[in-house]
Amino acid sequence: MVADAEAAASFAVGEPSADALPDAVSFDGASSYEFHDEDRRQVSLFYRNEAGESVSVTTSDGPRAFATDGDLVTVGDATGTLETTEQGTELQWTCDELYYSVFVSDTVGDAEGAVAVGESLGLEC
Repeated sequence: MVADAEAAASFAVGEPSADALPDAVSFDGASSYEFHDEDRRQVSLFYRNEAGESVSVTTSDGPRAFATDGDLVTVGDATGTLETTEQGTELQWTCDELYYSVFVSDTVGDAEGAVAVGESLGLEC
């Protein structure tokens, strides 16, 4: 599934390490979507638990409008923004002209967990 979504996007998709994901979640699918009005494409990987709480990891070839006003945080050797909402925590950063984001539901993780998932992508920016 990940390979199919990645092929549709024409860029490498960041996949988190299983060790960095919360214990309660497992892979639940991937999707690729093109935003024609924004001239960008994104691929999202979804990890869920039995209650439907989730972690998602998104790779995009253009900026997203989420988590842009959050606190600055280090993700590997990049700087990103981390924003907490009523639904969970979203981390966003750029690396080599691609945009990455990690969303973690409140019940399965927190800011520290979002950064751990982001760093597990192993990107060198």
